[in-house]
Amino acid sequence: MRASVNNVRHEMIVVIDRPIEEVWAFMADVFNVPRLRGQTLAIRMTSAGPVGVGSTLQARMSIFGFETRIHGVLTEWDAPRAMAFSVTMGAGTGIVRQALEPMGSATKVVRLIELDLKRRFRLVWPILGPLVRRRWDRATRNLKQLVEADGTVGSVAEAQRPGD
Repeated sequence: MRASVNNVRHEMIVVIDRPIEEVWAFMADVFNVPRLRGQTLAIRMTSAGPVGVGSTLQARMSIFGFETRIHGVLTEWDAPRAMAFSVTMGAGTGIVRQALEPMGSATKVVRLIELDLKRRFRLVWPILGPLVRRRWDRATRNLKQLVEADGTVGSVAEAQRPGD
């Protein structure tokens, strides 16, 4: 996504004391996203077949008490290194990308959110933006805590779509 006056960009980095395969397995399982306690209420894959580029998803999020729906398309899937979705929602469009890098027995995770906001949301972003960014940061810290605390994380092969 090219930079514009409408663009919101937020990058979060965390090092998780688990091998890349375990971190990927957790992150690739869409049922874990609401566990991060960010803004996601529910998320599900909507396309048939194995997860890969072109797979689609729908999510419900709560933003300041207002529920919004998000539609996403997987634009990058490089297990266990990176995944990215393009997203469309009421506030605008954007990308969500997560990159993993092994660091010995740990894994560095870089989470990037870029949004191209509609005009009415750009107007309130200076007020609401810091609160939203704090929730994104908290979700990243929760990712670290959940993965490090969960000694039963399955293999990458088990981190498929529900029902597969």
